[in-house]
Amino acid sequence: TPSKRMRIMSAAVSQTSASYLVSKAHMPMGKTIPAPVFMMTPQLLNPDWSLLAETNTANTDVNGTEYWRSRAMGLEESLRRAQQQLAAREQISAGQNAQIIIQDLTLRKLNKTLNTKEKKDEDRTKLYPSGNGRHMTDGKFVEELKKDQRKRVAKVEAKRLRKEVRVVKQGENATLKARWEEIKTKHAEEVKMWEAECEELTRRGVQKKELPKRPKHLPK
Repeated sequence: TPSKRMRIMSAAVSQTSASYLVSKAHMPMGKTIPAPVFMMTPQLLNPDWSLLAETNTANTDVNGTEYWRSRAMGLEESLRRAQQQLAAREQISAGQNAQIIIQDLTLRKLNKTLNTKEKKDEDRTKLYPSGNGRHMTDGKFVEELKKDQRKRVAKVEAKRLRKEVRVVKQGENATLKARWEEIKTKHAEEVKMWEAECEELTRRGVQKKELPKRPKHLPK
C-alpha cells in the first residue's frame, strides 16, 4: 500500500545524510534543494527488429531445421537485448522518481521552516518597528511602540471575534438542523394520517379524485 511504502522510504531516508527530511527538527541552515541528476541510457546492443518483418523465403528452405534453429536463436538474442534495455530504463526511471521525492520532501521541509520563522518574527516584540536606531525615550519611538502594541491587540481581538462568529454559526446550524428534523418528523406523521384517511375513504367508496390532497412538505 502507499502508506506502507512511505514508511519503508522514511525508514531508509532516516539512515542517510538526508535524515532531517523525515525528522521533526527544522531544516538545517545552508541546506539546498538537491540538483537533478540526468542519467543517460547505457550503450547496449539494440534488438534485431528486422526479425519482426516479413522475410522473402522464396530461396530459403523454410522446412529445414537449420533455418528455424537460426531464427529462434536470433529471436532469443533480440529478446535478451530488449530485456537488458528495459531493465536499464526501469532503473533510470526509479532513480528519477527518487530524486523527485527527495526534492519534494526538501521543499516541504523548507516551506515548514520558513513558515515557522515568519510566525516567530510576527510574535516578537519590535523595539524599532519602522527600523533605524533612536533614543528609547524619544516621543516618536514611544508612539511607534504603542502603535505596534495596538496592532497586536487588534490582531488578537480579530482572531477572538472570528472564533466567536464560528461558534455562533455552529450553534445556529445546530438549531436549524434540530428544527428541520422536527418538521420532517411532523410531516411524516401527517403523511401517515393522510394515508390512513385515504384508505378509509376508499374503503367507503369515495372516488380517488375526491380524496384529500397529500400534505405539503416545506422546502429545506
